[in-house]
Amino acid sequence: MDQYVGTPLEVRSDKDAGTFQVSRRVFTDQDVLDLEHEKIFQRCWLYCGHDSELTEPGSFITRTVAGRDFIFNRDTRGQVGVFYNLCTHRGGRVCREKSGKASVFQCFYHGWVFSSDGSLRGIPQEGAYPEGYKNDSRGLVRVPRLEQYRGFWFINLDANAMSLSDYLAGAKEYIDNIVDQSEIAMTIVPGAGHAQMTLDMGRVTCADVLALPPDRAEMFSAFMSGWFNQRFGYVSVGFDDFARNVASVKQWCTMNPQRTIMAALEQSHPQPGPPGGQIKVDMSLITCKQYLGSDAGRQQTIAYWMSGYFHASKGQPVFDFQRFANNRRAVGNHCKKHGGETLMSAIQKSAR
Repeated sequence: MDQYVGTPLEVRSDKDAGTFQVSRRVFTDQDVLDLEHEKIFQRCWLYCGHDSELTEPGSFITRTVAGRDFIFNRDTRGQVGVFYNLCTHRGGRVCREKSGKASVFQCFYHGWVFSSDGSLRGIPQEGAYPEGYKNDSRGLVRVPRLEQYRGFWFINLDANAMSLSDYLAGAKEYIDNIVDQSEIAMTIVPGAGHAQMTLDMGRVTCADVLALPPDRAEMFSAFMSGWFNQRFGYVSVGFDDFARNVASVKQWCTMNPQRTIMAALEQSHPQPGPPGGQIKVDMSLITCKQYLGSDAGRQQTIAYWMSGYFHASKGQPVFDFQRFANNRRAVGNHCKKHGGETLMSAIQKSAR
């Protein structure tokens, strides 16, 4: 290939010789890149971000996609939006931070203020402008098209483009395969630069929990029960307590769907009730034999509760599904050899 130069768009194909050659300049020539922006990136769906990156109302991330600067945010009502990061007055950069939380954005140049939904909120010395100058048309410019699939948000700069669902076509199956590996949801881990099969419990919203199917909601509730039991310093779980606290959290979440589940648990004040009049289980006394002798559903509930308890003891809200599966197998193998040992002891000895 050293001797191959060609023009920027030249391609040499020889089926008989089994060769397919492309000029190196295709990958470095600015004219080719400009043509790709015009013919491809201006018309196709481009990934912009993931639901989990916007944890609360007011959350935002500034991001460059296809050479253009955008604000990817969740407004104060919880609606996701993508705006050009350009002031509609003189084209200055509106937001200079990489990420954060804000109810408004203010241009550094002339001080124009925009709400998190993109609308123009204020103009300094408004009286110096013609009457009616401040109007809806001067808000931040939204991207022509914004759609999401399974929490993945895409933008399209062509208002007449086909729908995201049609564009993804068979690729949706691959996204489904990745997302459905999670018991609850998936999250983009900050700093990792790619999606991992982990879930930051501190970022899960009430809306996420309310949307869960019953079986997954039960597993999630078990994890959070273990987490807050450890936080409040008790290991006994009362069946009535559990049902009452789950109902309390659900009611609070219904009123505050965009708040995090951690906030819901704090605000709804889950706590143990009186010891009498209900069945209570001391989780610290469950033996390996009792655990292995339980049905599959009960084992799973206990495993999630224990996981929440030990995550809280280490201050680790990020739940790793692969590690959970590996630890559950390791604990099960340990328990088969030590039936009389408590499950908590087995976890401390065999889980990593």
